[in-house]
Amino acid sequence: MGESSQAARHGGCFPPESTVLVENGTTRKLSELSVGDRIQSMDSQGRLVFSPVLLFLDRDLTEERDFVQLQSADGATVTMTASHLIYTVASQDLLEDVDIDLMNEQLQSNSLTSDESSSAEDEDRLLGQLMANATMERFGSRLKATFASKVQIGDWIVSTGPDGRPKPQRVVGVSAVSQRGVLAPLTEEGTLVVDQVVVSCYAVIDDQTIAHLAFSPVRLLNNVHKSLVHFWRAISWWNHDRTTVDAAGSSIPVKHVEARSMTNENRPPTLVGIHWYAKLLYRIARVVLPSHLVFN
Repeated sequence: MGESSQAARHGGCFPPESTVLVENGTTRKLSELSVGDRIQSMDSQGRLVFSPVLLFLDRDLTEERDFVQLQSADGATVTMTASHLIYTVASQDLLEDVDIDLMNEQLQSNSLTSDESSSAEDEDRLLGQLMANATMERFGSRLKATFASKVQIGDWIVSTGPDGRPKPQRVVGVSAVSQRGVLAPLTEEGTLVVDQVVVSCYAVIDDQTIAHLAFSPVRLLNNVHKSLVHFWRAISWWNHDRTTVDAAGSSIPVKHVEARSMTNENRPPTLVGIHWYAKLLYRIARVVLPSHLVFN
């Protein structure tokens, strides 16, 4: 099956062995993740935060899929389908932010030769040195969510690294792999950190803003649900002395009924396959959006 036909059926996903950091500080495989878990994400200001998983856009542990595998200079490796969005900056865009006078001064101080190939290599090395100390405040303005299939060696992605802080890292390897199983969690922020690399939750549509806006009804319903839960807890607190009768005829406090009900609500049945809402949006996107914004 080709990449475009796979994307049409499934959107974008990660393999089950990919890992995320949950709020309690432990690392968890995507196959072990549940709706409601709070996992590391990046907010609109480029800060790392923990965001709840609202649902799975796709979940199938038996499907054999083709993936793109990206490796960064710090050793991080992330695997995703070709149509999935990942935050990147092209090398040519970074060069626009580099102080050319400073670069030339450092090149001259290193007594570099005028050989073109040598100069090009040294300029590339110097760019890497300058970016090693870059901050998200500067780097983040150049970030763009793009399809994994478009990422090239020499582009830059965002890795959290050993110290857990987002830093620009050069892509040093791009390869194609096949693995069994696909999962695509959707967080409230619309982003997540998978295998220490910052990526989008979305796929197929080559625009993070449009995709995030399209899923706003999901976030709205989740907020309404949380408000209703808080309201119910408040009501139950005022009625904590009331009792009711269970199926066996035993008298139990209302607060215990609430606890049972909340436990069931927080553990929804695991669905297999692509979520109906995501599938609907992908179909609409192919009709209403320009072709260059839709994965083909």
